[in-house]
Amino acid sequence: MDKRKIIIFDPWIYDIGGSETWLYNLTTILAPYFDVLVLYDKAAPAQLERLKVPHEQYGNHYEYQCDILLNLFGGKPYKVKAGRYLQVIHQNLDEMGNRRFIPWEKIDGYIFVSEEAKKHFPASLIGKETVILENPIARAV
Repeated sequence: MDKRKIIIFDPWIYDIGGSETWLYNLTTILAPYFDVLVLYDKAAPAQLERLKVPHEQYGNHYEYQCDILLNLFGGKPYKVKAGRYLQVIHQNLDEMGNRRFIPWEKIDGYIFVSEEAKKHFPASLIGKETVILENPIARAV
């Protein structure tokens, strides 16, 4: 039986950070059950080395197909065609300073990494499907 394909789009994978740990933990948990591909614009080589799933720079192909797209930190990966589009909210939007959250019209729902992140999310967008998924590895243990 073929595994469902999940693409995780993270435009910037830095040397170290909470979102990088969250991404690593999530892909480690999903890999046995799904065909996972991580797409990125820029990434620290050390982070790519530790990922246990396929990864590639976004834009290497004309189009990507998947069942579910998990979009980390915005960006609009138009080349990804998915059955469902989910946006991961990793930060407290009230603390983003002059940066604004701009929703992508394709998003079907949101995954918050904490109650705090959900609490500071615009109420006008909460009507969409939401779920809270704190540190994925802690949930799996």
